[in-house]
Amino acid sequence: KLIRDVWGIEGPIDAAFTRINCQGKTYLFKGSQYWRFEDGVLDPDYPRNISEGFKGIPDNVDAAFALPARSYSG
Repeated sequence: KLIRDVWGIEGPIDAAFTRINCQGKTYLFKGSQYWRFEDGVLDPDYPRNISEGFKGIPDNVDAAFALPARSYSG
């Protein structure tokens, strides 16, 4: 299936990840914007600028991964 058919965003996208430990939200990144979905439904007020939702992250995201919460606390 095409990205546009599943997520409603024209592809290609730059990166995507799902936060398993945080309500299962899925994030898609394209250019300087990102979209957040829950169960395939776009959350209100999206897309947003990456710089607004992810402070210190550059606008040219090209890869993403998620760590379980316990992994980055030591």
